[in-house]
Amino acid sequence: EGTVGSFLDSHAAAEHPEDWDVSGLGEALFQTFDVRVPQSSLVETGSRVGLDELILPAVQARYVDREKELGPELLRALERHAMLVVIDQQWKDHLLSIDHLKEGIGLRGYGQRDPLVEYKREAFDLFEEMIGRVKDLVVERLFKVQLVAEAPPEMPTPMVRLPMQESRGGEVGP
Repeated sequence: EGTVGSFLDSHAAAEHPEDWDVSGLGEALFQTFDVRVPQSSLVETGSRVGLDELILPAVQARYVDREKELGPELLRALERHAMLVVIDQQWKDHLLSIDHLKEGIGLRGYGQRDPLVEYKREAFDLFEEMIGRVKDLVVERLFKVQLVAEAPPEMPTPMVRLPMQESRGGEVGP
């Protein structure tokens, strides 16, 4: 729901439907959720609430399909795995951003602003951005993950060694 809301905020924030980025919204829905909503249906809704009522059930139905396709146990395991992987990567990126912030925060004093207050505000903004990215990336991974059946491993071909014949007195055996 949060990801759909952020898509609507970025693509359909205007009050008038003619100002909406309908093609961008449709592409974002397909890229993230693998859901196609006809552009004509998006325009015909005429309101932000109508868009929400059109898109959210389609995305929820797609999630139910994913659960049927993968099975509830596997989907829960994938959810946990995706969360761990994405949080790990985003946390590393966040710490790097905080390091960059610390390096440049002293310059805020030259602009007659309290560096500590600016650091707290900017660090909080960076953290909120990271949380948003985590949510969006986890959702995208869950909708895009594909199961691949592995082929059974090939049996190694055994190497056959032939016993060497013994030589007697410089002669090669029979």
